[in-house]
Amino acid sequence: MLFADSCKTPSALAITSAIDTPNVRASSGTIIGSMNKRTDASFISFQLNWKKHLFTPYITGTGVGHISAKGLSCIKVNVTSLEEQQKIGNFFKDIDEIISESKKVNKVFLEIRNSLAYQMTANSLEEAPNLRFSSYKEKWKRVLLSDIVEIMGGGTPLTTNPEFWEGGTVNWFTPAEIENNKVYISDSERKITEAGLKSSSAKILPINSVLFTSRASIGKAAILSAEASTNQGFQSFIPKEGKSLTYFIYLLTARVKDFALKNATGTTFLEVSSSTLKSMLVRIPSLEEQEKIAKLFADLDKLYETRSSYIKNIELLKQALLQRMFI
Repeated sequence: MLFADSCKTPSALAITSAIDTPNVRASSGTIIGSMNKRTDASFISFQLNWKKHLFTPYITGTGVGHISAKGLSCIKVNVTSLEEQQKIGNFFKDIDEIISESKKVNKVFLEIRNSLAYQMTANSLEEAPNLRFSSYKEKWKRVLLSDIVEIMGGGTPLTTNPEFWEGGTVNWFTPAEIENNKVYISDSERKITEAGLKSSSAKILPINSVLFTSRASIGKAAILSAEASTNQGFQSFIPKEGKSLTYFIYLLTARVKDFALKNATGTTFLEVSSSTLKSMLVRIPSLEEQEKIAKLFADLDKLYETRSSYIKNIELLKQALLQRMFI
């Protein structure tokens, strides 16, 4: 078993890894724990990783946490017969393997999905994308981004005024809440009051608006499934009726991100302005083709979400089983 002997985050010291291969060598900063013939490394490793509090009395230091081989040797664990230890250890290794392989499949799936999304949209210099449904032959129109969406920024009410925050019911998103690959969002971590909304440049965005982060981490996007406002770290897109469809605009944000990164300015952090985004030229197909493209990717994204939920459920099951087996 391998242990780290120091870390800036003391809780990170409460982690161990079981090594199945013989003749292990480790660099400085690592403690090797050898198993006797009555114990199984995987069983002990899973138990210690679950019961992290066992490490706490033996961690020293303030800025950087340290633990010694002597301290580790004082930690008490529960053991059963070697046969049962091995069965439990192998059981949890199998669960970890399922989780690991599922995440790999999801990663490849997402890479293929993102590649398809890029190939099925066009940049302003292309008359059509590289890949499209065979029933469509027309050239895509070149228009300004501002021709197909209304672009709206956000704002922050005065944080020292409790009237703008306490008891607030208005969703108010920050860029940190936009997760990669999560399509829809509806409930913000913090909310503002109507007074806070009126006091700032934050505005109510309707359902099906596409949020687009425009500063610091540029280019993260999500679709609103409930009305919301944002801080100034966004330039959000409200599709214009008869011009564009929400999901197609969501897909188009990959192209918008490329443009934004090339045209962003700033010293402390990069930011792209509303006026810059309004000047962006984009290519769009007919509403009918937009709808077909949007449906394809809505189905793909739903499949990805289903697979992600499956992985989370397996992880929750593992935690529940660890709690029951390692009391």
